[in-house]
Amino acid sequence: MTIAPRTTLTELESCVLGAIWLRGPCSAYAIRREFADSSSSYWSASAGSIYPVIERLLRLKLVCARPKPSDGRGKRDMAATAKGERVLRSWICELPAWAGKATLDPIRTRMNFLALLDTAKAQRAFVARAQANTRTEIEALKRTMREGPAMSEVARLTVLGSLYELMGRMRWLSAVIEALSRQSPLK
Repeated sequence: MTIAPRTTLTELESCVLGAIWLRGPCSAYAIRREFADSSSSYWSASAGSIYPVIERLLRLKLVCARPKPSDGRGKRDMAATAKGERVLRSWICELPAWAGKATLDPIRTRMNFLALLDTAKAQRAFVARAQANTRTEIEALKRTMREGPAMSEVARLTVLGSLYELMGRMRWLSAVIEALSRQSPLK
């Protein structure tokens, strides 16, 4: 099923819909936590980014919300509707060519401008911070992988994909260090 152009979902909207489908019934706050705890830095987990998406999904009737029976503060539990599941299935199956491109990498983006750091020492310090941050995330993903039975096979494979991506980044950062040893500073 394809969605009419007026109601085409963004990647963020589709991902939020998927998180609601996977975790539902769940609160909007639980979805924010899901994004905040994600191994990806691609999307913000701020209230200003997630809550408007959820409201749009509700307006499009891709998600339904029911008041939490035990909550007097008006909190709601959300779940994907049958229409939402069809839209989500379509999003998964209609994988565009651009999805095969390299993922967003804030370290790689900054590397484009490394020549602004005009000393080899400053450039090496940047790369060392990038390596340290990446090592920290690799260790966090390895801890997540050790959860074992508490994780579905799909979740385990998703985490494994993130782990392999970061291991690839570490190989690339090693090549940057090697280049810095040959030419200092890099231009």
